[in-house]
Amino acid sequence: IYVVWDEIDSGGAQIERVAHSDDAVNWTIVPVEPEPKAADIGGNLAIGPDGTVYAIWNRLGDPETTAFARSIDGGNTWSAATDVVSHNLQSFGSNNFIPAQDTRGINAFGAIAADRDPDSPHLGNLYLVYTDLASNAAADDTDIFFVRSADGGNSWSSPARVNDDRTARSQFFPWIDVDQSSGNIAVSWYDARNDRRNRRTQISSAFSADGGSSFQPNLQVTQPSAQFANSAIAYSDENSADNL
Repeated sequence: IYVVWDEIDSGGAQIERVAHSDDAVNWTIVPVEPEPKAADIGGNLAIGPDGTVYAIWNRLGDPETTAFARSIDGGNTWSAATDVVSHNLQSFGSNNFIPAQDTRGINAFGAIAADRDPDSPHLGNLYLVYTDLASNAAADDTDIFFVRSADGGNSWSSPARVNDDRTARSQFFPWIDVDQSSGNIAVSWYDARNDRRNRRTQISSAFSADGGSSFQPNLQVTQPSAQFANSAIAYSDENSADNL
């Protein structure tokens, strides 16, 4: 069992720590990067088919980056951290207050997954998704980006956009997982494409059956439901003007 979190250490640095246990009673805790290059936050883990533990987190700064490290000994020691991608979106900067989250803001934190299906042609691949602004994007046109590695994180593909809308509206807070019976990749995120004011969000998803080389057309997951107080509603709205 592996758990990752960030905390302020005794010297005032914000670092990522990983705890591991084989009985959920006794835990060993180690820093992923004992001497961080920047404030670290937003950690996430994936386990490879050979038991290698992969960690990502965000290094705050200008630019903000997604960092990566791996452990081949069950989380006791970690490789030197490397940067996978740099971000135009600043998680705690001035450009992260999109209309759908105009008070709380959004972040560029990533999610990572590994293909552990022994029958998959992409066995061992690593997949990472995150929110960002393209360099020429409008201020609120955040998108979901995807990168992959076929060599244990030594190299990564160029970022590819997952959301297929042609709007300048916001997509954010992605997650990724791999179907370990097929190797298929599933990505989901919050999506404001259907609201002209860019405030109301729904959940969208996309699937890849070829190891992330391409994604099928996006699907809208959320639908009107009796589980909502108003069964005609199929969206969430955190905009402060709409919730006075």
